[in-house]
Amino acid sequence: MLFIITIIKEALTHTPWWVFVIFFYLLKVGIDAIKPRIVSLKKLFITPSIFLGISINTLLKSFDFSFPILGVYIVALLLGMIIGFLLTKNSKIKFDHYQKLVKLPGTFSTLFLTLIIFSSKYYLGYSLATNPTIASKTFFIISQLGIMGICSGLFIGRSTGLLYEKSNASHEALERD
Repeated sequence: MLFIITIIKEALTHTPWWVFVIFFYLLKVGIDAIKPRIVSLKKLFITPSIFLGISINTLLKSFDFSFPILGVYIVALLLGMIIGFLLTKNSKIKFDHYQKLVKLPGTFSTLFLTLIIFSSKYYLGYSLATNPTIASKTFFIISQLGIMGICSGLFIGRSTGLLYEKSNASHEALERD
């Protein structure tokens, strides 16, 4: 147990300050998503775009780029997109077509996914810093790319699903808080 505490303490003391800022920002975004809220349609694609960029950056910079590795990532991304889309299908979401606003129900999924992606990325960075040869281990590569691909895909699929629902929804006047 003391060994684990020492490892955690060592990892945290060597973590740059800006990583903590990102962590607390993601925590705030996730906690805010627990409550129902009204957001612009554009805002629906900010988080998916950020996490897609992070996962592609990880794919390109952390692993030896090859078609099997790219295939794992693409399959995970597509799987996440399909699941995310299906989770929003037939949801009772309200849209203001004139102001381009959407009323989203509260969900823990944003908090859960952002923490998974952050933790995965943090673990990846820590693992590569302490043991660079791990980047060549097949299980490590598949697990990291799978997690990032599925989570990024879930965000993209959810946003795409909401746009699909918008096309079938009637107009309802919404006011931002």
